[in-house]
Amino acid sequence: MRENPENRRSKAGGHFATAVRAIVPAVPLGLALIHGAIAPSHHPPLAVPIAQHMAAPTLDGCDSGVPCPLMSKGHPVMWWFVFKLNAKSFPGCGGGTRSCPFGGEVRTGPTYSKFGQQYLVANNDSASL
Repeated sequence: MRENPENRRSKAGGHFATAVRAIVPAVPLGLALIHGAIAPSHHPPLAVPIAQHMAAPTLDGCDSGVPCPLMSKGHPVMWWFVFKLNAKSFPGCGGGTRSCPFGGEVRTGPTYSKFGQQYLVANNDSASL
């Protein structure tokens, strides 16, 4: 069986078409990069300010309405960290009872058997978890 010359031509053209399809999408990017390299910039370079010595943050002003992190009412802290333990490894509420503060009833079926409300808390006054 002889090969049709038109099939041979389409196979050879297929490689060229594949190359064109791979290269053509990159042409706009190439043009933009070349333009950016040869065109003069109309914008001055951004000036990055040199870090100056700044005073450490304080809790001054927490009583006068300045936002501050609080561990409890009237007890501001410099920082705090809270980590919630997962319900599979630490199930339950740590001795408390569950409630629904927004209405409804506590679900206790098998779908809702895994729950957890245990947290680790640290702050600048007590830094260990």
